[in-house]
Amino acid sequence: MAVYQYTEDSLRKHLLNLYEISCRAGGLDCGVRLNEAGREVASYLYENMREAGLDNVRQQFFTTARWWPEEYSLSIHEDGQDKPIVAFPLWYTKGIENTVLEVVDVGYGTSGEMRGKDIKGKAALLHMKRIFHFIQTFERTGALEKLLKRGAAAVIVMDELHNVPGGMLAVSHKEVMKSGGKVAPIFPLPCMSIGKTDGQELLRRMATGKALVKIHLKVSVSEAEASNIIGEIPGNGESPEIIIVGGHYDSWFGGALDNLASQAGLIELARHFASLPLSKRPRKIIFASIFGHEFGNQGHMALAEELRPFKDRITCFYDVDGSGSIGWEVDHEGRIFETGYNDICGIVASSNALAKLAYQALYDHDIFSIRFYDNAHIADLDGPLSELGIPTLLLISKHIFYHTPLDTPDRIPPELVKKRMDVNRQIISELLTSPPQYYIATNTNPFRDQSPQAPKLPDISNEELPVNPRPWVDGPPKDLLFEVIPEKPRVFSPVIVWRSHFVSEGIATISDISWSFGNLLEKIFPKMRQGPATGTIYLLPGTKTIRMFVKDRHGRVSSVERKIKVTW
Repeated sequence: MAVYQYTEDSLRKHLLNLYEISCRAGGLDCGVRLNEAGREVASYLYENMREAGLDNVRQQFFTTARWWPEEYSLSIHEDGQDKPIVAFPLWYTKGIENTVLEVVDVGYGTSGEMRGKDIKGKAALLHMKRIFHFIQTFERTGALEKLLKRGAAAVIVMDELHNVPGGMLAVSHKEVMKSGGKVAPIFPLPCMSIGKTDGQELLRRMATGKALVKIHLKVSVSEAEASNIIGEIPGNGESPEIIIVGGHYDSWFGGALDNLASQAGLIELARHFASLPLSKRPRKIIFASIFGHEFGNQGHMALAEELRPFKDRITCFYDVDGSGSIGWEVDHEGRIFETGYNDICGIVASSNALAKLAYQALYDHDIFSIRFYDNAHIADLDGPLSELGIPTLLLISKHIFYHTPLDTPDRIPPELVKKRMDVNRQIISELLTSPPQYYIATNTNPFRDQSPQAPKLPDISNEELPVNPRPWVDGPPKDLLFEVIPEKPRVFSPVIVWRSHFVSEGIATISDISWSFGNLLEKIFPKMRQGPATGTIYLLPGTKTIRMFVKDRHGRVSSVERKIKVTW
C-alpha cells in the first residue's frame, strides 16, 4: 500500500469543513465550545480519525462545569435611550441585570493610572493589548483584582487594536483546574469585552462630560459532557515507548488558526503515519484532539489521567497549535502591518534535545521562529500533561487576530498550513525512530521521575543547537519593535515592555533579548533587564529612554529605543 501524502487541498478541505461547523451559530455565538458546534466538531474528528485508518478510535467523555452567557448586552445610555455596543462577556464572570453605570477610564489598570480615580460603584473602562499576541495585559497588571478591591461595579475591556470584542477568561486556567474542571470559578465582577472604536466613543463622551452604559449579563452554571477524540497507530514492538501527538479543538469564535487548522493537520498526519509500513513504526503513536483548553484545560486533565499508568514510557507529548499564519505586527504608531514573514512560530520545550528537533525542522522548511520559554508547563498549555513529568514540545503561532472573530481562513494561506504540517511530520518521524529512551533520559521537566532507576542523560547545551543554514537576515538583527504600556506612566507605578518584532539570522532564545530603562532599579534588580517581556518602575518624573537589545548567535547586537514621559 502506498504511503499517503497530504496536500494543500486536503488540509484546506478539513479546515473549511471545521470552520463552517464552528460558525453555524452566527455572530459572536460562533465557536467550538460546550455547545452544538462542540459536539459536531467532535463527531467530525471521530469519523475522520476512523477513516484515516487509526485503531481504537474513541471519544473519551468527561463531565465539566459549564458556565454559559444566556443573555448579554451593552449599550451607551443617554437621555433614556440606549445605543447598542457590540460586546462579548469574559468567561466565568458574575452576572448583572440591566444596570446603568457611569464609566471611568482606568487605562491598563496600573496603580498610577488608577491613582485619584473614583472607581467605586462604576464601570471601569480597561484598556487591553496582547503580549506576544496571546497574553492579555491585564494579566500582567493584575487589573481585574485591583478593580475588585477598589469597588468597581463592572469592567469593560477595550481592545486597543481591533474593532471587535475578544474571547478571554476573567480567571486563570489554574483556577479552573483546581477543581479538575468540576466547579466554575466565578470572578465576582461582570466583565465585557468591546472593540477599539466603541471604546474610543466612550472615551470621547468622558472627555466632554459623563458616559453612562447599561450592562446586562445573565449567566448559568450547569454540568456538561465533553470529549477528547483519541486514536492509535500501533508500533511493531521494537520499542515499548509511545508518542502522543495532540492539540485542542475548542475555539472562541471561528477559530481558523486557533486551532482548527491544526486539527485539519492532525487528521492528515494521522492518515499519513497510519499508512506507513509496520516495519517503519517502532513506537506506538496516539493522536488526540483535546477539548477545553480555551476554557480551563478540562480535556488536558482528562487525557493526563488516561496516560498516567504508562507515563514513564512516553517519548514525548507533541502539542500542535496555531498552524499557518502569515505575520502581522504593530508599529510604534499603533498601525498593523504585514512583516513579510510568516507569523513567528514559537518553540516551547522541556529539553534542549527536543528543541533541537524543532529548530532543525523549522530551518529545513524556512519557517521564521523564536524560542519562547524553557518551561515544561507552557509546553502543554498550562500544565496537566507536563505535571505527569513527561517530555513535552510545543510549536505555536498566534497571529495578531487571535481570539477574535477576525481569526478567519483567509488569514492562513494553504501553503503555510502545509509547511507547518511538513515540520510536524519531520518532528514526529524523528521521534518515531529516535534512540531508545533518549528523550525520556534528557527530559528536564521538573516533575519527571527522580528515582535512581529512572533513565538520565545530560541535556544538550545551547551551543549544540543547530545553526540556520539559510539565515533570514544577512547581518545583525533588524526591524526591531517593542511595545510599552502605559503610554503615559506615572512615578511609583509599573511600566511594562515586550518585544513585538525583530528579524534575526536564526532562532533567538529568551536570553538574547535585554533592556535598558535608564533608572536605578535596573542596577539593583538586574533580572528586570532580561527576557522578551519585563518592566520597571520610575521613581522620578521626566523623559525616559527605554532601549531593547537583541543579540544573534554570532554575538551581533542591534537595538531600538523609545522615549516616554513619566509624570507625578
